[in-house]
Amino acid sequence: MSAVIPSAAAVDTLLPLLLAAVERRHGGDWMGALACLDEVLRVDPHFLPAQIERAPVLAHLGRYEEALAALDEFLRLVPAPEISAIYDDIRQMAFAAFAAAIGTVEEVAARLRRAALYCQVGEPAQALADYEAALARSPDAVDALNGCGTALLALNRHDEALTAYRRACELAPLRAEFHYNQGNVLQQQGRLAEARIAYQRAIALVPDFAEAQLEIAHCWLGEGDARGWGGLEWRWQTAQLKRHWLACGRPLWLGKAGVDVLPPNAGEPLGTVDLAGKTLLVWAEQGFGDAIQFARFVPRLAQSTSAARVILRVPAPLQRLLAELAVNAPTLHVVGDDGDLPPHDAHVPLLSLPLALGLDAPASEKGAPYLRADPIEVAHWRARLGPAAGRRVGLVWAGRQYGVLNRTRDLSLCELRPLVAAEENLGVELISLQRDVPAADQETLAQWPSLRQLSGAFPDFAATAAVLEAVDLVICVDTAVAHLAGALGIPCWLLLRYGSEWRWQYGRSDSPWYRSLRIFRQTRAGDWGTVIAEVCAALAGVPERQSVAA
Repeated sequence: MSAVIPSAAAVDTLLPLLLAAVERRHGGDWMGALACLDEVLRVDPHFLPAQIERAPVLAHLGRYEEALAALDEFLRLVPAPEISAIYDDIRQMAFAAFAAAIGTVEEVAARLRRAALYCQVGEPAQALADYEAALARSPDAVDALNGCGTALLALNRHDEALTAYRRACELAPLRAEFHYNQGNVLQQQGRLAEARIAYQRAIALVPDFAEAQLEIAHCWLGEGDARGWGGLEWRWQTAQLKRHWLACGRPLWLGKAGVDVLPPNAGEPLGTVDLAGKTLLVWAEQGFGDAIQFARFVPRLAQSTSAARVILRVPAPLQRLLAELAVNAPTLHVVGDDGDLPPHDAHVPLLSLPLALGLDAPASEKGAPYLRADPIEVAHWRARLGPAAGRRVGLVWAGRQYGVLNRTRDLSLCELRPLVAAEENLGVELISLQRDVPAADQETLAQWPSLRQLSGAFPDFAATAAVLEAVDLVICVDTAVAHLAGALGIPCWLLLRYGSEWRWQYGRSDSPWYRSLRIFRQTRAGDWGTVIAEVCAALAGVPERQSVAA
């Protein structure tokens, strides 16, 4: 999700509330300031100045976890060093406050809060120590047991995490979130039937438990079962995604589908929207990879619907790339989200298209390529790269760096050392396609002159597509680049963390979404060494581009 630029009218409405919040904060009325900021974000959840202002107010009120979550949301949209500094200041303030309570009657509560904060900021080992200390003082503290499970899971200790969650469920069987957490571990272990049972237990206790409903859908989709498409609509009721709903005031269109849950502000009921002669807006709702993956369905929608015009609205960096979809679909128009919302009569979120189109499974698309790079740009990059020293292999080892990253997805550059060391023996030329090199990898990269760098050379995804066409193989972690390579039909080896997620299914080395994709999976959580060894062995046996995806 990219940053949303508010309209002038919205700024005129929200700015007085923001200024009132600042005035109240300076006057010492912290609760009044928070009320003003909450009203701003109720009207426009994406209004970034209010998100920034809200964090120190929450911190002053002792609500450190919420303060850091607010800044984390901002950093996901607009990474900024000055905001990271505020984030660090509040984190230190919180830990100091919790440390002051250790050794008092409030110690267990303080340790639980501090441990939760450690988890939130990506320090699970410290969190586990606090949870275990709390359990030492109160062995049946179910929240500490549950927290141990969360910290252990973040440390890739899945079996121990499952034991902790099960013990928490035994002690507090009416706590729906404990069953939900148990389901998450089972799902990561590929035990999908057991995971569904755990989620269903949570739902039996809390029927509108949106996250559990959504994970059941993910389990079905992870097995390639189309029953998951309907359940995917629960995403709009989850805390993570409900704020990203497009409140456009127009009716929702979902074809002839019937689902149990409608998003908030859905407008007219399903089945009552007649699109004949009207404009349907399809909007990208989540990350770049999601948009690329599901954009394949938009031309089919444009050709099958009675709408006079279909508009696909995507993050601006994708607009030029996805405009290619409209070449053979005259009613389709692709626009970026950096401008005003285009006029439309009805709308549908992009990830709802399989449901609206009545697709039976992802494999029905047969994984065929559906995008292409600009030939002129491809020629430019081939000329810029010059004669190849061997088979050209592009590398992406980390995703976007913001907030508290899910580090199980990424590798450190050091973990690629066996591949880089074997570059000459393997007869390959390694090229970094990493758009933003993580700070922790900068020093390592400087020590590897043989790893050619193109970092920062890609202004948008159309440019990235041209670079991908100029290499023989892409090796990457689970980022948008994997989806882009697959959509272009370029051979791509995906390095996949243990547990994966529904779109890559479980236990298979191919993908129904992309026929040019080959998957190298962790079989033990956190073990990239074995994966890289398998990649080196596979490269040693691959002579030419046309066989690298075999």
